[in-house]
Amino acid sequence: MLKNKIKLIFKISLSFFALMSIILFIGCSIVESPAKFDTESASSNTEEGSEASNVDSHEDNMELFFNIKNKQKDKNILNNINVRKAIFHAIDRERIINELFEDTNNVLNSLFNENSSFSNPVWDKLEYNKEKAIEYLESAGYGPDNPLYLTIGSNDNSATRLKIEEIIRENLEEIGIKIWISNHSSSEWYNEHIRLGNYELALWSLYTYDSSELLNYFSTTKIPVNETTENQNCNNFYWYSNNNIDENLQKLILTKDVKEKKDIIDEVQNKIFEDSFILPLFSRLYAVAFNEKIENIKINPSDGNYLSSIQNVKLNLEEEEEAETELIIGTDNMPSTMNPLLEENIFMNYLNSMILRGLWKLDKDGVYVTDLIDESKSLTTISRSDNSIFITLKKDIFWQDGSKVNSGDVKATIEAIISEKNLNLKETAYKNIKEIKIVSDNEFYVYFSDPIQNYERLFTFILPAKMLEKDNIGNLLIDDSFGSGPYKLTEWVKDQYMLLQKNIYYENNLSEVERIRIVFEADKNLLITSLKNEEIDLVSIPVDLKLINELDENKKINVLIEKGNLWEHLAVCLKPVE
Repeated sequence: MLKNKIKLIFKISLSFFALMSIILFIGCSIVESPAKFDTESASSNTEEGSEASNVDSHEDNMELFFNIKNKQKDKNILNNINVRKAIFHAIDRERIINELFEDTNNVLNSLFNENSSFSNPVWDKLEYNKEKAIEYLESAGYGPDNPLYLTIGSNDNSATRLKIEEIIRENLEEIGIKIWISNHSSSEWYNEHIRLGNYELALWSLYTYDSSELLNYFSTTKIPVNETTENQNCNNFYWYSNNNIDENLQKLILTKDVKEKKDIIDEVQNKIFEDSFILPLFSRLYAVAFNEKIENIKINPSDGNYLSSIQNVKLNLEEEEEAETELIIGTDNMPSTMNPLLEENIFMNYLNSMILRGLWKLDKDGVYVTDLIDESKSLTTISRSDNSIFITLKKDIFWQDGSKVNSGDVKATIEAIISEKNLNLKETAYKNIKEIKIVSDNEFYVYFSDPIQNYERLFTFILPAKMLEKDNIGNLLIDDSFGSGPYKLTEWVKDQYMLLQKNIYYENNLSEVERIRIVFEADKNLLITSLKNEEIDLVSIPVDLKLINELDENKKINVLIEKGNLWEHLAVCLKPVE
């Protein structure tokens, strides 16, 4: 009996081994081999004829690719606009969007997101057209029978960008451009390739929250080689130079008129489109999921802030729930301070947008609009005679304790920032504030040593003078916050929770949310489970198609997706190769 059992086990083992062998064999058979470089000869556009033979290793592929590439006669082929137009017409941007996002995103056709007042969808003229791409490429002496060899690169830790690169490689090889993908670590990619212009085609993101950023990206003066202590933010990594663009960008930073800004920006975008060195792909997305009872949630496209307009949220509650006006928000971002000068966590900025206020704030277009200022009684254009502006504060603005906000608070805040020696201020322009001269409780002058653009960014928050008398500004708001916004911080147990209460001294505070509880949890999956279980009401979520589709199927949960001012693009380097 025992022998029969042993024989049976042995037979089963042999059968199992045989089955696994078949599965492994089939599996190995259906897995595609790594793509190898097409080994056609290099053509007459190389300095010498070159016979390419099949090779087996990646290193040999790379050596062969660059052998042929280095024999191309024209070392500055990307300065040929026909080549650039061929590249852009060959790229199927719709396919990129569909494979990455399905129907949750769309192709970006402007240097600003589609909801921006500055959006000019001029790139929608750029259709995906292989035949037209081949025509442009052949006019430059290349084509399917006479390929051009180029490289494309990005940071090596982005699965999304790798996917984009593969689609671009496939698209370009169909028209006769052979592509080598060369990715690097983020720091190496930026410092040794992008910043120095050591690339041909590249992927990275641009942030156009502020229209003046166009100057840093496209002005001749902002080519990295021109960077000095005085001339910073030289982010023209394309090495693009155009006198007409330079003139328009200077006009752009000097005007405050939104209509004039739009006209200038339209002209800039039209010219950049014509010069074909930048190809917008898509806006980065922000997403939040929330309880069906919540209405009027908004996401700021500048930074993804979904709390800045929380006082406008509507709550559809049953009669027995009407007394329960606490909104529970879950987040995996845990701030360790609320001091806006010690910016270390984006969620801290979100929270402070409900608590702190300043003279100006950014709107959805990245334009500074007045907040605490009485615009009708202020002169906010810098005077040519003495580099001053005149500010009148609104009359009925109060701190959360009921005391009135006054000119002295503004003066004390700015002077505290300037005198704080222990802070490594990212905004060095504070040193251009020469003096704040108080005229009355709600009137004052600001004098600058030199005129500066976007000086409004220096006044986006203020603190009470009485608080600044007690300690250096760098030591404040580490464990609390104090402001004049629609909510006030009442309790904070770090890494666990935070409570905010409606500020009764905020003018016309009609918010339906009396209290906000912030729940801190490092595990995003637990937060999403808590949302499904109705333990929290609102949470920011990753833009993951599977997750979004899953939440969409839940009738008690809504998902809001917003296109941000951060957007992905393909760049062409115009730096001359010596």
